[in-house]
Amino acid sequence: MHRILYFFLVFNAMTVIADELAPFTSDGCSAFPDGTFTQNELWLSCCTAHDFAYWQGGTYDERLMADKELEHCVAQVGEPQIAALMLAGVRVGGSPYFPTTFRWGYGWPFPRLYKPLTEDEQLKINFQIQAMQESDIPTYCQVATENTSLTTAEQTQLENYVLNNEFISGCVTEKLADLAEKSSSKPHLCEQAKSDFIEQQLSYSQWLSIYHACRAN
Repeated sequence: MHRILYFFLVFNAMTVIADELAPFTSDGCSAFPDGTFTQNELWLSCCTAHDFAYWQGGTYDERLMADKELEHCVAQVGEPQIAALMLAGVRVGGSPYFPTTFRWGYGWPFPRLYKPLTEDEQLKINFQIQAMQESDIPTYCQVATENTSLTTAEQTQLENYVLNNEFISGCVTEKLADLAEKSSSKPHLCEQAKSDFIEQQLSYSQWLSIYHACRAN
């Protein structure tokens, strides 16, 4: 009887602990560089978004989607080979079966493994997101919506690129629409990040990538 009571109390304690969600923290790209030698934070925001998804956790498919979004984000800044390396790294290193600080679902006590977020867990996540937005501490939402407006030189270079090339009709508009759709379908992004993601948030390399993909000549 004492043994049964002991295990009952231990199980209850583990259940209570599992309900606790640690505040969101990000170590950038972990052991991987945050950018190049000349642009040392080139893909840092991609890693922060990836951390934000990992902090929450969820199902296997949701983790795969987060990893694929990291790869896409890094490729969009002009580094497809780095993106492939990072994807391979997070697929191995981000497993929820190891008690690392960067595992899938690291915001929850180990082990959480793969399972859908409960309604109660989602409420806790939303509460923390709201608290971060109301604080003066930089959060993922603030990082994701930083103004990445183009410099005058970059605008001139893009204008010259457009003038000197022919483009597939409607291609640029479609690609921007695709980006907007992907942004609105990301449940782990805050509403501000969703609304501010496209066009004015695209970097020079992202615009160049879109134009290059749509070039007809």
